[in-house]
Amino acid sequence: MTQISSHLADAQRVFPRPDLSGRHAVGTGYDKWLAYGQAKTANSLFAVHLDALGRDDGVRAFALHPGKIITGLQRYMSRQEQLDRGWIDEYGTVIGDGGVRAHAIDPGSAARLWDLSVAATGTRPLTR
Repeated sequence: MTQISSHLADAQRVFPRPDLSGRHAVGTGYDKWLAYGQAKTANSLFAVHLDALGRDDGVRAFALHPGKIITGLQRYMSRQEQLDRGWIDEYGTVIGDGGVRAHAIDPGSAARLWDLSVAATGTRPLTR
């Protein structure tokens, strides 16, 4: 399984780590970029734990980080919003990324997210 990540999963200075407390964010408002960044981080963490669970059986999972690139997503953003998010500099040049952050591949957070997902969906992972 390969999951495509995003630099937003790594943007710790802009986006906090996903809330793994098991609570749904009720009454906290909605920020599209916060939600997007946390979802990308959660996807990465899911791949980390799936890989740990399946590795001994030859099932591998990877989270692919394409680097910071400009995609169609930016067509919905003003130049100022791209500047504010640190995606481009004042000349419109894409600012390089700093690589994968530890919180996006943390095995403990990955296991916690997996457990929360099992509890939320009522599903049980396949066993041998």
